[in-house]
Amino acid sequence: VAFRANLYADAAHWYGQALAGISSVTEPERAPGPDRPSGLSLRIRYAGALARCGQLQAARTIFEEVVVAARASGQAELFGRAALGLGTIGGGFEVHLLDAGQLALLSEALDLVDSGDSVVRALLMARLSVASTLREEQERRVNQADEAVTMARRLSEDSALATALAAWCDAHAGPRHRVVRMGAAEEMLGAARRSEDPELELLARRLLVVAHMEAGEVELAARQVEAFGPPAWQRPEASWWKRDGATAKQSICCAGPMHRCCWLESRPSSTRSGPPRHQPPTIRPPRRRRPQWGTPCSGGSTTCGSWPSRANRPVCGRPRD
Repeated sequence: VAFRANLYADAAHWYGQALAGISSVTEPERAPGPDRPSGLSLRIRYAGALARCGQLQAARTIFEEVVVAARASGQAELFGRAALGLGTIGGGFEVHLLDAGQLALLSEALDLVDSGDSVVRALLMARLSVASTLREEQERRVNQADEAVTMARRLSEDSALATALAAWCDAHAGPRHRVVRMGAAEEMLGAARRSEDPELELLARRLLVVAHMEAGEVELAARQVEAFGPPAWQRPEASWWKRDGATAKQSICCAGPMHRCCWLESRPSSTRSGPPRHQPPTIRPPRRRRPQWGTPCSGGSTTCGSWPSRANRPVCGRPRD
């Protein structure tokens, strides 16, 4: 319950308490031990909560321990879930690219998992499609994403479908695929909302922002930024919206009207609600560069004029006689 409510520190605490309780059971033959399937599943959830509340190294250690235990005990599904968890530590829903270790682990997990339809297999194919960016051929990435979407639809599992559609959008990047990608992002948003997964909903809205901006639809992109609501700004995954640099609101600022730029830049991160307050922008004159020592002035004296001959050209700070 705490995990679903985004109370990750509380969730980590209670998962830790549950694991401690498992270890204290007096009948080992009946206890779901830490290396048994139920114990490994609990440790995966514990590591996920730790990662989301900033304890990255502890989360990585637990995921790696689960990978070793699941491999040794032949628990392919738990091995796959641990591999998926390792790939996103420190990045929220972002996937680390050009990571040979992650690719090897995901490929091993896909080989171990049964070839039939399963949520874990669909998630592994979707993750491989994204993680292999810049390393594998585009056609292979597209095929993996297509297969993941098809399998998730056969399973009627909304969370897996939203994840697979995100990978499909990533494999069809660029303005040339904007229309079909927009439809996939809309379908992803519906699946994320049905599964009540705010992380996937945030990712779907980010994909919609990109598609709208590619078409110059600034107002529609700005609505996606606002639609997610104030609670999202408190999530670690929402750092993409808040980070200084190339963010959604700054992209909208560059392409949109000045008043929208003003209120998008001036809104508080977690308390803003209601209609935007339009404020006049502050216009500052461009700052004139000071001439550096030893560089020629743009004129022969203190006033601008035609460029003098080299013999009479002054040097800043060292006027010629």
